[in-house]
Amino acid sequence: MAQETITESHSNGTTRGRNDALNKFRCFTSEILQSSIEEVMRQIAKKEYEVYEALRDFAEYMCYTNVSGTSQRTYMTHIRQYIVAETDLDITKEKFHAKVNPFMVRVHRIRDGELSSSDTARIISAMPEKMKLVCMLQICTLRRPREINYLRVCDLDFSKEPTEISVPASVSKNNTEGRTFCTAETTKMLQHYIEKNKLRGGDRLFAYASTQSMDIIFQDNLRRQLPDLCKRMKKSRRLLNCIHALFTRNCRARSIDSC
Repeated sequence: MAQETITESHSNGTTRGRNDALNKFRCFTSEILQSSIEEVMRQIAKKEYEVYEALRDFAEYMCYTNVSGTSQRTYMTHIRQYIVAETDLDITKEKFHAKVNPFMVRVHRIRDGELSSSDTARIISAMPEKMKLVCMLQICTLRRPREINYLRVCDLDFSKEPTEISVPASVSKNNTEGRTFCTAETTKMLQHYIEKNKLRGGDRLFAYASTQSMDIIFQDNLRRQLPDLCKRMKKSRRLLNCIHALFTRNCRARSIDSC
């Protein structure tokens, strides 16, 4: 039988994570339960196989097969969503934590080296105008890099104070339209940038080919200008996302002057 995959996703990384989780769950049903995933879903739906017991058994299987704690959490999240979609059962947070969590590897999170206010100001000052505006939008809207990259002029409402920014559902991580706001300082930067580049209506503000290409430009500038700060970023993550996480944790809509 051809392997089932899940392809509907906003993010390639999310798609891979869901497919990896489903493949792991398929191995579990085959090796431990000696059954197909479809048959196990039928048993869970008819409550012949209690859902929390199934999740607990899957957690123990992941421990037995040396799946890391972080991957266990990711896989379990996707499998919970898959079971709910296939069976229409409710999996409550309270029962899950009581019945399943104790059987999973505890993840001890280590916080990345944090940026100070002066570090943040150095990063913003070192960026060219376009990337500086990207940084400021990330700081004051707390939106993801992809959502910032696909903003259009028509998504900005300068008639409101503070300026309102609409994030289309097509680029939002959860496929839900969102609204956010930006500071007066960022509003002035946006208006100057739009006027200077003669952008209108449906024109994208930045038009980078992808978040990855935006990240490459960001990396080149930051590593050239501030190599000492780059050493504090996690190598396993795209630099722009790491900067975004540090910005949102440290700045929370502060302006350049206050940074």
